[in-house]
Amino acid sequence: MSTTRSVASNTAVQVAGSIAGLFVSAGSIVLMTRYLGPGRYGEYSLAWIFLSFFSTIGDLGLVAVSVREMAARPEETEEILGNVLAFRVVVSLGILACACGIGFLLPYSTEVHLAIVVLGVAALIGLVTSAFVAVLRARLRMQYWVVASTVGSLAGLGVLATVVALKLGFYAVLATSSVSAV
Repeated sequence: MSTTRSVASNTAVQVAGSIAGLFVSAGSIVLMTRYLGPGRYGEYSLAWIFLSFFSTIGDLGLVAVSVREMAARPEETEEILGNVLAFRVVVSLGILACACGIGFLLPYSTEVHLAIVVLGVAALIGLVTSAFVAVLRARLRMQYWVVASTVGSLAGLGVLATVVALKLGFYAVLATSSVSAV
C-alpha cells in the first residue's frame, strides 16, 4: 500500500474512532448528569477542567516529537519509546503531584480536592499511554489504537452504568474514568 493511501486510511480510521468516541462520551455524560445531579456533576467537571491544564503541560509535545523520530528512524523505535516513556512517567508524576498540591491550596470543597486526586490517576494513565500511541502513529497503524480506545470507552461506560445502577456514589463514578483511560 502506498504511503498516501496508508495515511488516508489511517486518517479515516481515526475519524471513525473519534465519532464512535463522541457517542460513548455522550452516553457517559447523560448517565453522570442524571445520577450525580447538577452540583456533583459540576464538581466532577471542575476537577477535570482543572486537571486538563496540567495534562496539557504534561504533554510537552512529546508525542509529536516521538512520532517524527520513530518515523525517521524506525530501527530505533524501541529505544525512542523507552526514553519517551521514562521521561513521560517522571514528568507526569511531577506535574500531577503539582496539580494535586495546587488543587488542595485552592478554596474548593473536599469533594473537589479528592476528585482531583482520583481523576489525576486517569490523567496519569492517559499521559503515559500516549507514549505508546506514538508508535502506532509512526507506523500508520492507528486502527489498533482506535479499537483499543473504543473498547476501553465502552468498558468505562459499562462500569459507569453498573456504578449508577448499584448507586455506589460520587467517588465510584470518578474511579470509572480510570477504566476508560486504560
